[in-house]
Amino acid sequence: MIHGGPNFIHTTVLHEHMVERDLLFQDPVAAQLQDYDPEADTATQPSYLEALHTRLQATELPQKLQAIPGKSPDLLGVILKEGKV
Repeated sequence: MIHGGPNFIHTTVLHEHMVERDLLFQDPVAAQLQDYDPEADTATQPSYLEALHTRLQATELPQKLQAIPGKSPDLLGVILKEGKV
């Protein structure tokens, strides 16, 4: 029996898919978000977001995101489809 339900299966399959193609980027993003304060006032949020953007640009995140179309066109299609509002 698989524990965790259907989301576990989808998450596991996606994780394996991304590992196989060297596309994992969630851990570096999570590490950069550790100091996020959801209770911070709205006046400090823009400076936090600018600093976060600068820190993320200094990681391998931009290269991994740019590699998605070539390494996983199906994943790109899902991102584009699910990202529509």
